[in-house]
Amino acid sequence: MWLLIILLLTSCSSKIEIIPNTDCIDIKVNVSGAVMNEGTIKLPCGSVFDDLLNQIVLAENADISMFHSNMPLFDGDNIVILEQNEFRISINTASKEELMTLKGIGEKTAEAIIEYRNVNGFFINIIDIKNVKGIGDRKYEAIKDFISL
Repeated sequence: MWLLIILLLTSCSSKIEIIPNTDCIDIKVNVSGAVMNEGTIKLPCGSVFDDLLNQIVLAENADISMFHSNMPLFDGDNIVILEQNEFRISINTASKEELMTLKGIGEKTAEAIIEYRNVNGFFINIIDIKNVKGIGDRKYEAIKDFISL
C-alpha cells in the first residue's frame, strides 16, 4: 500500500504546472523629489527600480543609493528620490559604531541591525529596517533621511 501511495505522489508531482499570472496589468508609480519629471510613470507589470530609472530624469544632486536596482515596483507605489546627503550611513555595510551615530540607535539596536542583515541578507529598501527588532515607525522617521542602502 505504501508503494502505491509513493508511486501516485511521484507521478502526480511531475504533472504540476506553473501558470503565469495573465491578469497582470500595467502599474502606475508616483515619482517625486530630486527628479526632473515628477509625476505618475506607467510601467509594465513586474517592473523593478531599474526600469523606473529608464523612464525618469534624475536631478544632478539625486541620491538613489537607498534603492536596490532589482527592487520590485507595485501599482500605486510612491517613490521619493532624495537629494544627496554626505552624512548618510549605509545600513547594508555600516559597522556597529557607524550605526550608533544615528539618532536613537544604541549598541543593542546597532547589533540587531547587523544580525538582521547577516541572517536575511542586505536590505532591499530602507523601510525594511523596520523589520529589525527595536525599530518602529518613530525611530524610522528619525533616521530615514540619514541612512542609505
